[in-house]
Amino acid sequence: MVSTQSTGTSSMISLILIVAASSCVAVYCCNDCNSEATLNCTAGGSYTMMDKMYIEISRATYGAVIVGTIECEDCDKAEGYAKSMGWPARTISRINADDMADKPTVDPQGMLNYIQCSYSNYSTSLPQVFVGRQYVGGLASTMMTYYTGEGSKAVYEQELLKRDAMTFVDEGRRRSVGGRFFVLSKVMCPHCIAAKKCLKEVGVPDSDIELYEINDFLTHDEIK
Repeated sequence: MVSTQSTGTSSMISLILIVAASSCVAVYCCNDCNSEATLNCTAGGSYTMMDKMYIEISRATYGAVIVGTIECEDCDKAEGYAKSMGWPARTISRINADDMADKPTVDPQGMLNYIQCSYSNYSTSLPQVFVGRQYVGGLASTMMTYYTGEGSKAVYEQELLKRDAMTFVDEGRRRSVGGRFFVLSKVMCPHCIAAKKCLKEVGVPDSDIELYEINDFLTHDEIK
């Protein structure tokens, strides 16, 4: 049980712990919590409890968290991939280590040190990305999370995909019975072209293929 009767910094940390608990994530308990206490890890520098809690609460609150800097192009790209996974804008948090003047209790370097110590195996590259409360890694790993569909799966599991996209796919899947095919394709996708060619080669008639080229669909990314 976390007390909320304390004053000063400890009260703020206690409140953060309760918010974390309500979000069904790990509760970080401590006796006489002190935001000034410095924690160290081998080769990863030091960080305070507030540095740690800022990352953990962000990870618990948002669907996608991109930690980087303002001018980081790879960070911009990672944020773009998070949007393409289907995360609504309100569920994406961009944390720029060089733009944290409004968060005086958090040390930007300490925040990065915590990520290096706890998640990135001491990698200092940016961005550092979390998707669906799980640590993903940098830009390359974020791209892979998008292309494999794992990012969109996380969105779906949190019931954040647009309802029209979900209905479109679910109804189409139900119609794909009795030798009928429900095909979602992109015009210039080589795998899509190969799949459509394969259906032709095995003799599936056009009347049994329900084909949609989804390039221009407003729900393109949510459908994927």
